[in-house]
Amino acid sequence: MKPFITTLATLAAATMLVVGCSDNESTGPDNTVSNAAEISSEVVASSEVVGSSEVVLSSEVVLSSEVVGSSTVASSTVPLSSGVAPSSSAALSSVGPEFATQVELRGQVAGTAAGKRVLSADTTYEIVGYYYVNKFDTLVIEPGTQIKSQGQSALFVMRGGMIDAQGTAAAPIVFTSKKTSPTHGDWAGVVIFGRAPVSSAGDTLQFEAGTEWYGGSSATDNSGTMEYVRIEYAGWVVALDKELNGLTLGGVGSGTTLSYIQVHAGADDAVEWFGGSVNVDHLVVTDYQDDGFDIDCGYNGDVTYALNIGGESSDKGIEAGSVAVNPAQLTAPTFQYVTIVTTGIGTTPTEAIHLKKNVSGSYTDMTIVNTKPNPGVILIAGGQNTENLILDGTTVVSGCYGEGFTTVMTGATAGTGATAADLSLTAKTGTVLAANKTVSASGCNGAEGTNGSAAWWTGWTLAGSI
Repeated sequence: MKPFITTLATLAAATMLVVGCSDNESTGPDNTVSNAAEISSEVVASSEVVGSSEVVLSSEVVLSSEVVGSSTVASSTVPLSSGVAPSSSAALSSVGPEFATQVELRGQVAGTAAGKRVLSADTTYEIVGYYYVNKFDTLVIEPGTQIKSQGQSALFVMRGGMIDAQGTAAAPIVFTSKKTSPTHGDWAGVVIFGRAPVSSAGDTLQFEAGTEWYGGSSATDNSGTMEYVRIEYAGWVVALDKELNGLTLGGVGSGTTLSYIQVHAGADDAVEWFGGSVNVDHLVVTDYQDDGFDIDCGYNGDVTYALNIGGESSDKGIEAGSVAVNPAQLTAPTFQYVTIVTTGIGTTPTEAIHLKKNVSGSYTDMTIVNTKPNPGVILIAGGQNTENLILDGTTVVSGCYGEGFTTVMTGATAGTGATAADLSLTAKTGTVLAANKTVSASGCNGAEGTNGSAAWWTGWTLAGSI
């Protein structure tokens, strides 16, 4: 069978990117894709379509050979519409016989001023480069759909765009690697940008690993829904301290629904929050290569029911800190019913929870276990590094810790406004977790809720990952 390859159908009308201009929500640009040429009727291309910077197709287009932009020429490759063009985009354009029904996603979501694209479970998709869901556009992903990608490829839901990815326990939606033998960082990940405040002047920030903006003045902003979704083998380190994570959340508002999500085998952090107020429940992160949960820029949402299991090369279970340009907006999340299973890197002590400067919040009903022989440190707050300060007296950390930890807290001072009494972590002897990661120690709670009610992560997470 001849491979079926399509690019975008019915793309949004051209909208120029004006850097520095504000919209009604914020001071930063919305990063709706900038376009230089428009083809307003159906096109069937047998040779080349050439634009000065890129080509915008406002009706369905079938390409049988090349689309050529000002700087990128690749067989069946549309130039990226915004952001950083991956250098490997040409190599990602081919579709082998094993993906005979695969559809390539390039550029931006199809549609008019209120465009919508639906991905169905009877087709396998591949993201090529950065694929954008722009303002006013919606990407719908049906239960059981698989998106298999590789290289520097990522899904970006921009401010004002919507994702509707509602899988089920029996048919989760899976973003994964195209490779036969997948590993950490095979592709770049899922990024959602919203219009909720971040801790900065003007409540907006530019993405550390690109040109996109996130944040705004709407704490209840809605970027859509993701339920029963797995994100596997993602993450891309663009440069030092500039990464795409398995799931990156920038300024995402509380109107967004994120529930029953697993991020597995990420090359950087499993999930990173840059500000915003989105609530996340029933979250699983496994075998990440940096931090399980990384919290920055004034994030103040709730995370409830979370299972966090490190791998052989994982760093911290939770790392929280903020530059806090706006000192009135500290990083202050609420974590409740969380199980953290840490591992060590060499002889370095494992850090289960690391709270740094400009951090407040509540971290309760925690159960923490270190499975490696090297020592574990549950909390660093104060101590030799003056950066590591809890600056708000409302900070509370409570729960149980078990095997593998020799130090509960490094540093006798907990920072301005907080005391060691805010830290109520109880040592437990014997087994704290059962083999299925549910709490077995009396008086402890964890990811499954109060008194070990149910292992809700069974059946839809990746087999063998827990």
